[in-house]
Formats: sequence, structure tokens, C-alpha cells
Amino acid sequence: MTVKECYDLMGGNYDEAKQRLMDDKRILKFLGMFMRDTSFQEITAALEKQDYAEAFKGAHSLKGVSRNMAFDALGDAADALTENLRNGSSTADTSALYEKTKTAYELVVQTIETLQASQA
Repeated sequence: MTVKECYDLMGGNYDEAKQRLMDDKRILKFLGMFMRDTSFQEITAALEKQDYAEAFKGAHSLKGVSRNMAFDALGDAADALTENLRNGSSTADTSALYEKTKTAYELVVQTIETLQASQA
């Protein structure tokens, strides 16, 4: 799998990532760094505790990381969740927005893992 194929599969913008990071080697480095990011786990833990202010912080971080990496689908999902949690409380839409973010996050992680395995 190529880096471009990875981005296509995850709903990302390879051209934007390449413009920002210059080459595939640097993109691969930052993909590895993304795999160590804990923002999504922070969202999950905070929502389980109904700590919506902390969930907001995690969603906001995940949105930023996703936008910087040009993970468009994940960035859009995290953005919607961030805005939903912005006032520090949950709404009727929070669960659905979390699930959408979770699905997008899992796709990114699985795709990066496949890419990394193909590079080994």
C-alpha cells in the first residue's frame, strides 16, 4: 500500500498532507506519531464518566491533530463532536456524533496499521 492509497482509504487528503509535510517519509513519521496520540481514548473515558468538559478537550485535540494530518473524514467528525460538547454538556446528538467519530478514528487507525505492515 502507498501513502496515497492509505489517505484515499481513510477519507484523507493526501495532496494537502504532502504539501504540508513535503514527502512520504515525513508523512509516515507523523502517521506513526498519530498512532501514539491519546485524544480519542480521552474522549471515550471522559464520556463514560459524563465529564463533558474533558470530552470537549479530547475532541478538540483530535480535531486539531486530524486537520493537521489532513484526515478530512476524521477531522469533520471530531469537529462536529467538539461543537456538540463546546458548552460542557451532552445533547441528544452526542452519542451519535461520538459513534461517527469512533468509526472514522478506527478506520484511520486500521488503515495506518495496514500501511505500516506493508512498509515493513
